[in-house]
Amino acid sequence: MQEKRRKWSREETIIAFYYYCQIPFAKIVDKHPLVQACASLIGRKPSAVKMKLGNFGRLDPALKAQGISGLKNGAKLEEEIWNAFQENWEEMMAQTDELLSQQTTATGPLQQAPSSELGEDIWGWQKQRRKQGVFRKMVLSNYNYRCCLTGLSQLELLVASHIVPWARAKKERLNPQNGLCLNSLHDKAFDRGLISFDENYCLLLSEELEQEENSLWAKQFFLPYKEKRLILPHRFLPNPDFLAIHRKDIFKG
Repeated sequence: MQEKRRKWSREETIIAFYYYCQIPFAKIVDKHPLVQACASLIGRKPSAVKMKLGNFGRLDPALKAQGISGLKNGAKLEEEIWNAFQENWEEMMAQTDELLSQQTTATGPLQQAPSSELGEDIWGWQKQRRKQGVFRKMVLSNYNYRCCLTGLSQLELLVASHIVPWARAKKERLNPQNGLCLNSLHDKAFDRGLISFDENYCLLLSEELEQEENSLWAKQFFLPYKEKRLILPHRFLPNPDFLAIHRKDIFKG
C-alpha cells in the first residue's frame, strides 16, 4: 500500500535546508549519509528528502548561472525559508539549532544546556564551536572540498575563511556567502590582509608581498597567483559587498 503523502512542515523544511547547505548539489542522492541522516531525523524516506533538497536548488542563483535549475515543482514554503536564511543566517541557524536539539536525545550531540553558570559557559562554547563546524561544512562543500585559489584538496589543510571577520558581522557569521575555502597558508594571508580579491574575484597582493618579488617563498606561494581568478563555488557565490569590505578595512593594499 502506498504511503500517505505528508505535507512538509516549516520545521522540517528548515532542517532540510540546513542539510542542503552541507551537501554538494551534484551529490544529493538517496544514499548520501547526510540525506539519510536528515530522513532519519524527521521521519521521512531518503527519496523524499532528496526531492526536497533538489527543490531548494531551483532557488539558488549560483546554480542558475551554471544552467542548473534544480527540481522545478517546489513549494512556496521553500522560498520563504530560503529568503529567511538569506536575511539573517545567524537567527535562522539559531532556530535550526533549537529544532535539532528537540529532535535528538539528551545524550546526543545537541543536549540541553546545563543549569550552572559554568555549565552555561561551556554550553555557549559548545554552541559556538558547533556553529563554526557547520559553517566549515557549508563552505567546503560549496567549493567541492578544494582551495578556491590553488585547487588543493587535502581536507586537513582546508579552512573556511570568513571574508568579513567573525567578530565584525554577527548576522553574517554563518552566511556561506561570507566564506571562502582556502588552504591554511592563504587563509592566514587573507585574514592578515596580505591578499584580497577584486570585484572580478581576482587575487590582489599587498604592497608588502609585492616587495618580496625576489624571495623564493613569494615566488612559490604568492606571485604565481597574482590576478588569478578564484575557483567559484557551485552555489552561494562570495558576496561582492563582503569582498569590498575586506578590501577597504582589512587588505593592506
